[in-house]
Amino acid sequence: MEIDLLAIADNVRAIRAALSPASSLMAVIKADACGHGLLPVARAVLGAGASALGVARLEEAALLREAGIGAPLYLLGYNPPAAAEDMVRLGLVTAVSSRDMARALAAAAGRAGVRAEVHVEVDVGLRRAGVEPGELPAFCSYLTSSPGVRIGGLFCHFPTIDEGDREGTRAAGELFLRAARQVDPGHRLRWHVSATAAFLEFPDLDLDLVRVGVGLYGLIPSPGLKQRAKLKKAFSLHAPLAHVREVEAGTGVGYGQTYVTPCATRLGVVPVGFMDGYPVQLGNRGLALVGGKLAPVVGKVSTDCLTLDLGPDSAARPGDVVTLLAPGVAGIEPEEVAREAGVLVDSVLYHIGNRCPRIYRRAVRAGEGGEKEGG
Repeated sequence: MEIDLLAIADNVRAIRAALSPASSLMAVIKADACGHGLLPVARAVLGAGASALGVARLEEAALLREAGIGAPLYLLGYNPPAAAEDMVRLGLVTAVSSRDMARALAAAAGRAGVRAEVHVEVDVGLRRAGVEPGELPAFCSYLTSSPGVRIGGLFCHFPTIDEGDREGTRAAGELFLRAARQVDPGHRLRWHVSATAAFLEFPDLDLDLVRVGVGLYGLIPSPGLKQRAKLKKAFSLHAPLAHVREVEAGTGVGYGQTYVTPCATRLGVVPVGFMDGYPVQLGNRGLALVGGKLAPVVGKVSTDCLTLDLGPDSAARPGDVVTLLAPGVAGIEPEEVAREAGVLVDSVLYHIGNRCPRIYRRAVRAGEGGEKEGG
């Protein structure tokens, strides 16, 4: 997986330039920065002007702090109340929507002699975590009476924006704003509702903070969204041809022989399978670029490899480079691959495993006290 950190930095600058003047950018780099590498991406986005980082798991936050990154760090996913001591020790801004978590944070902060900052999640329809809008005043009153915590912000997640539901998203935004005004009429807290899709589609919902995740890597969550900022793809995926063999017409390929060659041809085996994150759904449906030409994936995608029908006239040889994902190449654009596989575009990248080396094509200066990243 080749990663262009300068492209990521350019995306941060483009997003910041498009933001409302009162808004700042949180770079959400959960799940190993969508497979791009947690620490290299953290340094790239901070160096380009992101004002905060967002993660889902405590382990991610700990890695960032251990690497010397002292930027504001938001813990947005579920983490057990038993981990409150570490949240306080690491100086995290923690998402809360339960009294159990609030009590644990208050107790841990009290023992440390500090006040833990929390942001309250409001449920506007996602039905995961989050406080119901009608229960928000009582919950915020409870937090205000807890000496070890202070409310720093209110936020929500839109449930249908990635599906292009503008009307439903607008209604969810209004629901959040009504609830927020009820508990924070002076707008002294930080309000944030927009991730990548809402940033692109609803500039008026930038509010105080915008949480951008997949947009950092140039990905658009769904087709048809406005191009509010010009974003660059930051990655491509390559592998060598491991084997090439000539076969006759009528040859079955792969487990179950789900593909039978219609004519004599040359087959190429690529040492990438579903354990490396290549979608298993792309058996007999995917494409790859070999020698400047697209070749179909034939047969089932195996654990460790896939097979291409290179065509009878192909000059490909073992060791030639095969490109499986690439910007600007019709058929293997990440969004196209995701649609063909029937999955979200970010899940394609999240699942590219650690068996696949990351190569950083261009160096960027570290953000906070790090070394230059490159490769």
